[in-house]
Amino acid sequence: RESDFIVQAPLSEGFGKVPIEGFFHGVIPIINNIAMAANMMGKEERGFLFDATDPQNLANTILKLPAKMSQFPVMIAAGRQYAKSHTLEAWAEDYFCTIKTYFDKP
Repeated sequence: RESDFIVQAPLSEGFGKVPIEGFFHGVIPIINNIAMAANMMGKEERGFLFDATDPQNLANTILKLPAKMSQFPVMIAAGRQYAKSHTLEAWAEDYFCTIKTYFDKP
């Protein structure tokens, strides 16, 4: 809760839990642009992407943050909203509805 950002640079990951935890706690993720990362960050609506194969790309991403400070409160709110829709309960409800729809067909 004392951090403003979380930096994560995995070279392989599906749906990352670290960014979701960051959203929940009001921390803005800065993550490698792989797999679901772009979807999770929503075109910089909730966080920032970088290319982990280029160390200078991460440095450039971080150096641009001060110019984007006015966006941070909106990004934090959007991240928290995104996290609410990706809880275990939300996923279970989605699975339940999908299965129910499939098996309730005449």
